[in-house]
Amino acid sequence: MCEFLTSAGEGSLVLIDEIGAGTDPSEGGAIALAALETLRERGATVVITTHLNVLKAQAQSDPAYRNASVEFDERTLKPLYQLRYGVPGPSLGQSLLDLCTDAFLLIFDKKISSMKDLLPVLEKVLQQGR
Repeated sequence: MCEFLTSAGEGSLVLIDEIGAGTDPSEGGAIALAALETLRERGATVVITTHLNVLKAQAQSDPAYRNASVEFDERTLKPLYQLRYGVPGPSLGQSLLDLCTDAFLLIFDKKISSMKDLLPVLEKVLQQGR
């Protein structure tokens, strides 16, 4: 990130996959937003992929940014290869959980039916080192 922040400017095209990866979402979101604002002010065109909600929200409220998402079949989690402009991608966590409920039953000996149920089970597993 440091390299393109110091070198990108008017006419630059900056492509960033999963900006803020490996950070706490609030810290990563703040850093990513500051980086995007800097690049925008310098006249660079930036395309990013992200799961950070703060960036999705910024694109919904600021006309300088634009959301787009790739559609997925929420039942199978397979991509539909259709790009939707103006719409941030939803979290598919619950769909993934629904699809993998039998695997969770085998791994954790417990039926997991919602994201709310999953967190305490994962915390217990981490504590037990399982």
